[in-house]
Amino acid sequence: MANVRLTCPACNAELEIGAEHLGQEIECGNCLRPFVAEAPRDRSERRRQRDEDDDDDRPTRRRRRSRSYDDDFDYNPERTSAGASGVAVASLVLGILSMPMICCCHLNVPISIAGIVCGILGLQKNSQSRGMALAGLILSIVSLVLYAGLFAIGIGMNVMNPNNPGQFKFGN
Repeated sequence: MANVRLTCPACNAELEIGAEHLGQEIECGNCLRPFVAEAPRDRSERRRQRDEDDDDDRPTRRRRRSRSYDDDFDYNPERTSAGASGVAVASLVLGILSMPMICCCHLNVPISIAGIVCGILGLQKNSQSRGMALAGLILSIVSLVLYAGLFAIGIGMNVMNPNNPGQFKFGN
């Protein structure tokens, strides 16, 4: 006998059975649900029946449009591979560290100079981290200028009071 192609009413899987099993209860090989195997209708007859049937409450199955950024829209391999430039990050870290080092005994100068050098190198690279390099450069320059000002004030106080370098006297 000839084989007949059927569609499972539960999972819409296509099945192929022998013609001798038509009218009998069979089990779907995909979802394992039993159903009665009926002879397949002509497609045009199915369409006409669907159009005439107004009481059909089944929702039509539409294929969902897939967007490439559905689930992993925040993953961007180009950004993670390029990432922030290490020199720009170093400039920012050194610029931030140089601010409290103004009060420490001459530690500010090498940290600020290193931050300025890293900031200049970070700006020369055409990367996404130019903002970090610029911030580190500005912080390093500001802390170096503040340190130079405080150093000048300290020397000026010692020059004005040569006899007692450890004591600051204002006035007479």
